[in-house]
Amino acid sequence: MVQNLEGFDVEPSFAADAALTATKADYAKQAKTVIEPLRYARESKELVILPSSGHEARLAWHVVFFTELQAGIAPQLSNYFVDAKTGEIVKRWNGIHTLSQASGPGGNAKVSRTWTDALDVEPSGTQFMMDTARLRTLNMNNTTTTGTVVTGPLNPIGDAPINDAHGFAEVTLNMLTDWGGFNSIDNAGFKIVSRVHYSTNYENAFWDGAQMTYGDGATTFYPLSGDVDVVSHEIHHGFTTFHSDLVYSGQSGGMNESFSDIMGTAAEFYAEGLGADWDLGRDIFRGNTALRFMCDPTADGRSIDNYADYVDGIDVHFSSGIMNKAFCRAARRLGSGSPTGDATVASVQKVAKAFYLANASYWTSGSTFAQGCQGTMDATTALTWTTEERDALRTSWVESGVYCDGLVEPIVCDETFTTDSGTLTSPNHPNTYPNNYRRTWCIQPAGGNAATLHFTTFDTESGYDFVEIKNAAGTQLSRTSGTVAPPDATSTLIAVKFTTDGSVTRPGFSATWSSGPPNALPTVTITAPAAGAEVSGSVDITANASDDGSVASVRFQLPDGTTVDDATAPYGATWNSATVVDGTYAITAVAYDNLGAASLPSTVSVSVSNAVDCIDGTFTATGLPLPIPDNNATGVTSSLEVTGAGSVGSLELSANIAHPYRGDLRVTLISPAGTSYIAHNRSGGSQDNVVFTALPLTNFNGQAAAGTWRMVVQDLAGSEVTDQLARGRQPPPPVEVTVRVGDDPLTDRVGDLTVRGHMGHPRLALPGRQP
Repeated sequence: MVQNLEGFDVEPSFAADAALTATKADYAKQAKTVIEPLRYARESKELVILPSSGHEARLAWHVVFFTELQAGIAPQLSNYFVDAKTGEIVKRWNGIHTLSQASGPGGNAKVSRTWTDALDVEPSGTQFMMDTARLRTLNMNNTTTTGTVVTGPLNPIGDAPINDAHGFAEVTLNMLTDWGGFNSIDNAGFKIVSRVHYSTNYENAFWDGAQMTYGDGATTFYPLSGDVDVVSHEIHHGFTTFHSDLVYSGQSGGMNESFSDIMGTAAEFYAEGLGADWDLGRDIFRGNTALRFMCDPTADGRSIDNYADYVDGIDVHFSSGIMNKAFCRAARRLGSGSPTGDATVASVQKVAKAFYLANASYWTSGSTFAQGCQGTMDATTALTWTTEERDALRTSWVESGVYCDGLVEPIVCDETFTTDSGTLTSPNHPNTYPNNYRRTWCIQPAGGNAATLHFTTFDTESGYDFVEIKNAAGTQLSRTSGTVAPPDATSTLIAVKFTTDGSVTRPGFSATWSSGPPNALPTVTITAPAAGAEVSGSVDITANASDDGSVASVRFQLPDGTTVDDATAPYGATWNSATVVDGTYAITAVAYDNLGAASLPSTVSVSVSNAVDCIDGTFTATGLPLPIPDNNATGVTSSLEVTGAGSVGSLELSANIAHPYRGDLRVTLISPAGTSYIAHNRSGGSQDNVVFTALPLTNFNGQAAAGTWRMVVQDLAGSEVTDQLARGRQPPPPVEVTVRVGDDPLTDRVGDLTVRGHMGHPRLALPGRQP
């Protein structure tokens, strides 16, 4: 802000024509050209007041002129600020930010591919370089230390491995935005750097925490940048780094690899539609095979596809098959209704978005497969999936041996002991047990008596050979390796699972059990809500439970398919009834005692009624108009403050934005809860205007309407002022954007979306209606 202008001298000492002459001379010097005469067009001079770094006013000429392509010098919209008192050039900049589309070869001897006007490049003198705001691609020239930015003519540019790396990185970034809602891998515009032709005959690709690197292959692979799923795989290691940061070992390491496999496959569906396959890296293999097989992981002879086969220390590339299979079967279920049917692009996108959200919001660096499963299920709740859709994903995880979201892995006994007492030992004890051993013993005394298991000796390979103990409810009581014995376990059924790997063996263990009187089942009764009660919004559920020993927990099964466990009396749960449509539903509670025994269920039926009145009123934004800067990722935000009570029941978006070259624009609506919907995302190329008519949206359903609604308009490419003048156009008139919530319109007026654009005064009208 310029302050203290009282008495400021606004009479220039340096004439406007002199400022124009001085800036043209400066342009010729900067361009290092001796062309005579230089050709200038669209000259303008405007007297302005500028703040200095000390916030004192400065009188200046704003000089603008345009120069066409001449003598290899790129077109330029030169802007200058010239001190109107001294003639000093204060600032200069080019108003054109041109992003050109280059062409060139791609593919390899196995896959034919040509990039036609599809590679983002920037002008660099008479050449173009693969260095844009989003992407930089380097030719390592078969070294490992120094690379150079790829530069060349528009057609052809680069070579096949370079063009594939650059083009597929662009595809991946576009998918991150369109399918995931993220601005690059860090959601803050991280620039993707790709290093190609790394070393000599290098048969690998990797993400090193800052950039992608691709070898040229040798006897096994063609250049590794030649398949979109490989490029997207490596880039999404970067996404994981910036979000959950899954540790690259153990179960979290398998999840890390799998997430990249999943997003590699998703990128292939994004780019190729139903022509995509489920085999990772097939296009770069010299033979007729692939790196991994998403739907049939064991087809490579090394990967596993079920958690039951997981052992500590397994290579993360091989354990990735557990989550890969779950993703594939979920996408196929949502696409065709069958885990072996055909997926659709929409079903792949839907499941991929849930995994994106899980990685960004629910997983942590040390997540297990079970926690990974729960994270995706939590994501589906946040994304308002239907009960049937959530069941499809949950079932697909179960088919990979992973249980979550209230499901407990069933106990499968290889051998069951029904006596009141006995001894259990590892194979060959006290001699060493065998490698690759897996067995589950169950201790279940006849008559329902509870047994207590006590270990007398214990010695297994630490970190690799485990004894896992579960009770009758399927709850894991301990999982132990090394020389410290597991704690005593008591239950009506004790499952002891012993798993060893293929390396070191030890003496193993010896344990004894004994049993006492039969265990009485716990009891539970739901105390609220009452049977037949009408509920809405947030519902508090309470229950009483008792046992002859102690109550370990009460599990509440909620109408939306989720479960809540409470281990502390008074027992209760909270449920958002807006997650289901109005109707009659059952709420169930089951108590578990200290021995793992379960009570008979207690069930009440309730009637859900969430119909609400809409907000009645009109709300107008203040502080407008606002300038919309050209080629600026921040864009301009118009805010509307809405007061009152009510939820969004339905929403339609209508927009008619007058703007030349609509491929520059992104328009986003953001609710008070922070949910965003990208209504327009730089599509349409050089065509004019963005028009929506009553576009139905479900993203905001069930959210409170009150609060701050935001409409964000971003111009993400070059100058529309230049474009309009070049075509002899006037700046477009103000246009209208309308968002309708039920019968309630949210109206936003948007003006010139150009370098000199502005956003007018938006208003939000929400007239009331009856339920």
